[in-house]
Amino acid sequence: MKKVFVLLVVMIGSIMMLNEVNASEFKKFEGTWAYKVPTAPYEYSTGELIIDKLEGKETVTVKFSDGTKVKAEKISCEKSVIKFSVYVNYEYVDVSCKLEQGKLKGKVNTPEGPMEITAQKK
Repeated sequence: MKKVFVLLVVMIGSIMMLNEVNASEFKKFEGTWAYKVPTAPYEYSTGELIIDKLEGKETVTVKFSDGTKVKAEKISCEKSVIKFSVYVNYEYVDVSCKLEQGKLKGKVNTPEGPMEITAQKK
């Protein structure tokens, strides 16, 4: 019985530490980022990524150049990489960006194929 209790305490402690690590990783991305996807259709090629934590929950909002906003889903963050999905033009688009030297660089996987994305913090 003691072994089970000790194992349970260790597991809970590990989960709490993992959440703390993910929270500090996410903090690196928080803010508003001006993004560019040069090969995307014009209306989606520039805009902002608004990365924040609201009520303890990680959020990403994509704001297109025309002012339209889309909330991201499936947000994850680890090893200086943030990943999320957005629903655009009746299709899911997966985004993966790595933080390198204060800038975001990555890929956007669309139904038309992969595209490069870059973003700079405002």
